[in-house]
Amino acid sequence: MITIFRKIALGVLSIATAFSLSGCEESGEFVYKDYLENSRLIVNLPKGEVSDGHLVWKMKTCEPSFYCFASPVLEFGVPRTGVSSTSAWTFNKLEYKVAGVRNVAVLGKSVEAYLIHQTVATSRYWFLYSEKKGLIGMGAFSAEKPSFYWISGACGFGASERC
Repeated sequence: MITIFRKIALGVLSIATAFSLSGCEESGEFVYKDYLENSRLIVNLPKGEVSDGHLVWKMKTCEPSFYCFASPVLEFGVPRTGVSSTSAWTFNKLEYKVAGVRNVAVLGKSVEAYLIHQTVATSRYWFLYSEKKGLIGMGAFSAEKPSFYWISGACGFGASERC
């Protein structure tokens, strides 16, 4: 009888650990940290906001054919049908192009992700997107102030249900 209770307790502990490791993504909040600048970006779907911890910008999620959101400071969109190493698409008048496939680590596990470039006027941005883990990294190509944001939980925006 004690063995059954131990198994149940271990099962509950495992589930609790999985939820604590996955962070806020269950609630629709995704925290991305910039380890170069010690700052963060928070994409909060229920509130419809993107914030940096101090400033808050309204955002909207998008059409059914994309995993996407748009705010005055950050926009991202990837087709729900998936991407390949040669994909290119337009979302909200912005051009996106897959620049390659990378193997990266998310919480110590290897993940295959697409490196996606986005050009806005004279600025260039990059995103790392995994069809399983969602948006796991992003930043700006800038000689003056490069940025490098990385998901702080197990899954990012647009992650599959398998994540």
